[in-house]
Amino acid sequence: MTTSAISDPGVPQLLSEAIETKWKTGELARLIAADAASWQETPTLLQNRKLHRRSFHDQLIIIPLESICMQPTGRPIVTRGRDISSGGIAFDHQTPIANRHVAIVLRTTDGGEITMLTCLNWCRFTREGTYYSGGRFIRQIDRPDGDVEWNDVSR
Repeated sequence: MTTSAISDPGVPQLLSEAIETKWKTGELARLIAADAASWQETPTLLQNRKLHRRSFHDQLIIIPLESICMQPTGRPIVTRGRDISSGGIAFDHQTPIANRHVAIVLRTTDGGEITMLTCLNWCRFTREGTYYSGGRFIRQIDRPDGDVEWNDVSR
């Protein structure tokens, strides 16, 4: 499975590279809204969303942050995304996240990382015994826990 920041088996390589470049230059909103198409079935309830969401199943690191000083308050966890838009992201995780703000670290195709400060808006407990959470991107930030290796983060 690919580990790029944004990957989709149906997207040609050129478009995938364009997505990566535009993410890095802060044009993700325009890209997802205008350049990328998705033919995934969307439940009627979600069709009235303001921003188009795409399936997104790559690995992420979630770093819980204290809401006032935005410093890490808990151990980072590695998880997988569920969907992404220009305004936010949804992901699955095994343990509850008590913090409202998190840093979400995404891998890029060139081996780098992008870290987004994200405000979690909702969390649901699933029948499978896991959690499904989502939030909106606030801005790109420097990674608050330094360069902890992906393999050193709890799953």
